[in-house]
Amino acid sequence: MIVAELTGTAQRYARWDESDDATTATAVAELREIADGRADLLAEVAGIQLGTKQDTPDEPRARNAAAFCRVAGADKA
Repeated sequence: MIVAELTGTAQRYARWDESDDATTATAVAELREIADGRADLLAEVAGIQLGTKQDTPDEPRARNAAAFCRVAGADKA
């Protein structure tokens, strides 16, 4: 359930172009609250975003959503 909530939140804030600082800060704060220290779940959501949208018209938005997860503390390992 947490992965679904994180995914929905990241997608809700993601745009086709680069997000402004205020949007990024709001998205990151909400993702951190939902993840509650689970860097692994943030990384999972980032990976799902990038892996499922690669080479599709939705790829720019997915990259933006994944970036929110990384800034929120996704485990890089």
